[in-house]
Amino acid sequence: MIKIEQNGIGLAGLLVLIGGGITLAALIGGVYKLLKHFFLTAGLEQRKAGILAVFVLTGFAAVALYKTSSIWMYLLERSVMQ
Repeated sequence: MIKIEQNGIGLAGLLVLIGGGITLAALIGGVYKLLKHFFLTAGLEQRKAGILAVFVLTGFAAVALYKTSSIWMYLLERSVMQ
C-alpha cells in the first residue's frame, strides 16, 4: 500500500504518478496506432498489422529496459568502486 501522508509521497506526488501513467498509456497507444496504420498502408492484413505492431512495441520496450538496466548497473558499479 502506498503511504500517502506523513513522510509519504503526498497527494501531489500521487497525482503526478497517476498523470504520468495516463500519459505513458496514451503515448504507447498512439505509437501502436501509428505502427498499425503504417503496416496497413504497406499492404498487410488488419490482424497481421496489429500483431506486428505489438511485436515492434515489445521489441522497443525490451531494448529500453536493457539499456536502462545496464545504465543502472554501470552507475551502481561506479558507486561501489569509489
